[in-house]
Amino acid sequence: MNEEELPSLHDNIILSYEVDLENKRIRMRTRSSHAVPKNMDVLFSGVMAHAFDTPLHGSIILDLDEWDIEHFIPYSRGRAMVGLSVMIPMTNCKSG
Repeated sequence: MNEEELPSLHDNIILSYEVDLENKRIRMRTRSSHAVPKNMDVLFSGVMAHAFDTPLHGSIILDLDEWDIEHFIPYSRGRAMVGLSVMIPMTNCKSG
């Protein structure tokens, strides 16, 4: 399927998403905002990194971008440094 055949996700409401780091995939469930709402699952594969800033109830998709690694590294380097400065070490963490 080429880009012209893809349904538009612009203004879709984000219902949920799942990040599968091991398999480099993100599955995002959305709902269109058209006259007849339609749920749509979107699967991103080959994902090396992602950034969902402050996901809130009722968030909508304005745009989706695919960045090559040359553009992503300078962008994410600054974000990572900010994140490291507020990271709290976990010493008593249990997995269920």
